[in-house]
Amino acid sequence: MSIPTDAHDSPHLCYCGGDYGRVSVMASGVELADHARDCVQVLVNMHQEPLPVRLNGGLHRLDQFRALVIHPRQTYAIPPAPGRARHPGQVGSILIKASPLLNDSAGPVGHAGDDDPVDMITLPGPLRADAMQLVAELFRAGPDPRAVSQGVRTLYQAAVVRSLENRTPHPAPDTAAQANSLEERVGRDARAGQLRDLEDFAAFRRGAGAYGVSERYFYTLFRRATRMTPRAYYNMRRLDAAFALLAGEAKSIFEITYDLGFSAPPHFTRFMKSNTGWTPSEYRRRVRGMPPSLRPHFACGGAAA
Repeated sequence: MSIPTDAHDSPHLCYCGGDYGRVSVMASGVELADHARDCVQVLVNMHQEPLPVRLNGGLHRLDQFRALVIHPRQTYAIPPAPGRARHPGQVGSILIKASPLLNDSAGPVGHAGDDDPVDMITLPGPLRADAMQLVAELFRAGPDPRAVSQGVRTLYQAAVVRSLENRTPHPAPDTAAQANSLEERVGRDARAGQLRDLEDFAAFRRGAGAYGVSERYFYTLFRRATRMTPRAYYNMRRLDAAFALLAGEAKSIFEITYDLGFSAPPHFTRFMKSNTGWTPSEYRRRVRGMPPSLRPHFACGGAAA
């Protein structure tokens, strides 16, 4: 896959998908706003300069050939680093967003708790070679979908398995005791909620009143149930919906803007740009320009992208 002509407008030098999920090759010097996904991700720094990553509010340094496993609903960002050189035409990192199928093949991966250690590993020599080979394959004019899929799986599974070796298993929750709790009800409603419902949660227009609690206590319940704030959870689901709608043919970007609850197209554009590095039109053009076998199509957070 050659570098796209609009690569200077996006931090993603390459981007494609398959049954494994989605994979991006990111340019060096990328900055991304705080956001979250509802699937497991692996971020690998390929550049010689350290990559700063903010995970659940804590700042971490990802050296070259270090991999960070980002668990579902963990909020992460790539913040600006003062004095860090920008190399927009050079490979900076690989970001793998895994499908449930890939998670199943790697073993059970749960939601990380606030007190869990950061899952960061150093890739051994053979995995470094695999990562470099994956990048080379993605930059080919006609990448082999099978080679891309195998490269993604090898890198992802090794990172996840090694990170799990460093984790202390948590006891299973007593679901029977929690079934009728208010916290469980809030979590159930959040998972089942449509965007309009979640927007009400995020703005506290519904949350506190619907559950008969104060706004402050509702905020606490929601964060315990989802491991995210109401606003972050809403934006996560909204971003997944944006991916799904932009990948389709049925609606214009103007229509999608209002379907997602934005008051005007520029607001939607800023949201997409800060969270993904793409404008809506750039993402749509990138996805539509891929061969069918390399188009992202799996469901992440309930929306096929």
